[in-house]
Amino acid sequence: MIEFIKVNLLPYREMARLAKKKDLRNFLFAAMAFAVLLNFLLYYVFSLINHHQEKRIAKVQNYITSLDDDLNNYKQLYKEKKLLINERIMLLALQNNRYIVPRVLNELDTIVPKGVQLIKIEQAASNHGEDNPFVYEIYGQAISDSRVALFLDRLSTSDMFDSKPVMNEIVTVNGLQHFKITTQIAASAVQVSTDESSDDERNKSDHSDRKAD
Repeated sequence: MIEFIKVNLLPYREMARLAKKKDLRNFLFAAMAFAVLLNFLLYYVFSLINHHQEKRIAKVQNYITSLDDDLNNYKQLYKEKKLLINERIMLLALQNNRYIVPRVLNELDTIVPKGVQLIKIEQAASNHGEDNPFVYEIYGQAISDSRVALFLDRLSTSDMFDSKPVMNEIVTVNGLQHFKITTQIAASAVQVSTDESSDDERNKSDHSDRKAD
């Protein structure tokens, strides 16, 4: 009969179990370290991308701000240019006004019908509160509505005035029709006055030249 050798394997099994446990612990630690490293790398990459995007957005915003400043400057220059043009027009108009006023009075004296009396003639105010040398407000009184209508019709057909005078008001006071009419100098009349002004200036210049000779 063969006798078997009895071997105690418990210590070896315990050592193997401890080794597997150590390997598992090392694997878990390595996985955790890899996860932390990967998370850090991803955070770093996304931070770089976000920083780059913020720089691009800031650059675009600065460009937009620059465009807004340029646009505001352009609007300001446009307003100043418009103001200077309006002032020049008003100065030229005032210069020519000395030729227009006598013609206006002569024309009114010609077209005012019998039964109509003009009380006051004044320049209308512009949008800036200044007198507009091309627009006049005519105040007067008439013995009847038909006389006022006739005067209005003559104003509209006059070469001196615009074809669309405006009746601002008409009221009856002591049996007389008191009215206010706004009318504008016709563009052709303004051009004629401008030509007369230019001729007058040339005549003065020629006279000065002859005196100098």
